Amino acid sequence: MDTSVITSCLNNQNDHTNYSYRSFLKIYEKTIIVSSPPSNDRLNLDNVWAGAFLKKAKGLLDANSFADLKRKVESEHAGKGLETYWQKILDTRGKNENLKSESIDLKISSPPPIEIGWTL
Repeated sequence: MDTSVITSCLNNQNDHTNYSYRSFLKIYEKTIIVSSPPSNDRLNLDNVWAGAFLKKAKGLLDANSFADLKRKVESEHAGKGLETYWQKILDTRGKNENLKSESIDLKISSPPPIEIGWTL
């Protein structure tokens, strides 16, 4: 899991009151697709990324800013608001895995090249 994107996101914002877990997920969606731990559980992925987001934020923010951000993340993270997002991540990752599998199958089943030797 590539958590450097979290640090990048948090460092690129001058106003800590504008930090948002949901915005982070939207901006870094492609990275999240390829670097998420193997799981087919939306809630598990959300918990992993929300936890990593808060852990990085805690090391970068003062106590008051972190407390505000934590409340905001808990609010964004609560309920079913991100189910559609995580389902999209899982669906996209599944499609990517299918493409990789098809590519491997093609490599395995392709016949070796035929060499033709010409002599005069």
